Amino acid sequence: MSEIAQIGIAHLTHVDLGNHNAGEGGSQLSDLKKVGNQPYISGQAYRHAIKDALKAQTAEGVDCHAAHQCGRISECKLCDLFGYMNPEELDDIDDIPVNRVSPLRATPLVGQYDQPVTTDMILQYDPGIDAESVTDSDHNIGYREMTENVFRGALAIDIPAIGRREIENIEETNNGVRSKRELTNELDDNNNGDDRKDRIEELLTAIQNTSNLAGQARHMADFMPDFLIASTQPVYNQRVSNAIRTDPETGEVDPSTLESVLKDLIALEADVWVAGTRNPSVMNNWDEVMDVVESVDGVETQDSVVATFDTLKDHVKKNL
Repeated sequence: MSEIAQIGIAHLTHVDLGNHNAGEGGSQLSDLKKVGNQPYISGQAYRHAIKDALKAQTAEGVDCHAAHQCGRISECKLCDLFGYMNPEELDDIDDIPVNRVSPLRATPLVGQYDQPVTTDMILQYDPGIDAESVTDSDHNIGYREMTENVFRGALAIDIPAIGRREIENIEETNNGVRSKRELTNELDDNNNGDDRKDRIEELLTAIQNTSNLAGQARHMADFMPDFLIASTQPVYNQRVSNAIRTDPETGEVDPSTLESVLKDLIALEADVWVAGTRNPSVMNNWDEVMDVVESVDGVETQDSVVATFDTLKDHVKKNL
C-alpha cells in the first residue's frame, strides 16, 4: 500500500474490579458512569489516559499544560497528537492557529455485560491537615462504586495530519466558492520523514500501554486489549469501529458482523491484523471468532496483542 490515510483500532478489554471513570456522585459517593446497567468510560477520559501513557514513555515534547497550550506542533507532541484550543494564549502569535483538531479520535469504552456492583469504603482527609496532630475524627468516610467488565472501544488516527498543520484554502471556481484542505509539514523533512514515523510509533506505544484509568492512585487496571483488530487504510473512515458486537445474554461476539466488517476493510484495500488472548472472561466463542478471522482473505492473525502492535508499527515505518 503506497499511502496510509488512517490507522483504525477496535478492541475488547477485560478490566478487573475498580472504578475507572467516576460519575457526578455526591460529596461522599463516587458512582460509576453507566449506560443502562453497564459502565462506560468517556472518550475524553480514554484519550487523557493515552496522553498519560505517552508522558510516561518520553520526556521530550510532553510538558505542555492543558490550561496553557502552546500550539507549536513541531516541538509539542501533545498539541500535535491531541489537538488544542487556546485562543487567549495564541491570538497574538503569528502563524499559529488558535485551535487544532486532534488526529486521534476515540469512542467511549462501553461495558458489554451486566455485572454486579459493589461499594468500597475509603478515607478522605482534609488537605493541609497537620499529620502529627491528626485524630480519628479528622477524616471523612467516602464510598466508591466498583465493578468488573469487558469494555468495547475503538480509535481512529488521521495519519496525514500528524506533524502537519492543516490549512483551509478558500477558492472561487466556476461552480462557486470551494474549500480545500491543505497540509503543511511542521517537522524536519531532511530525514525521510522519520520524525513523523517516530511520533506515530510513540502514539501507538502509548495506546498499547494505556493503564492510567483507575479511580485512585493506589489502584491498578490493565487496559491492553484482549481482542484486537488493527488496520491501516488508504482512505479515512471509521468502519472498523463496528467490527465487534457482543451479545450480553450469551457472552458471544457476533461472527457475522465481524466477518462482514473485515471484508469491508479488505475491500477498502486495508491491511488488517487480529489477535486475541483467549481470556474466557471476554467472550464465550473464541474458537468461532478466530475461525472467522482466519477465513477472511487478506486478514492476518497474530500470535499476540503485543505482536500486533509491533507489526503495525513496522508497517507504518515501511509504508509511510
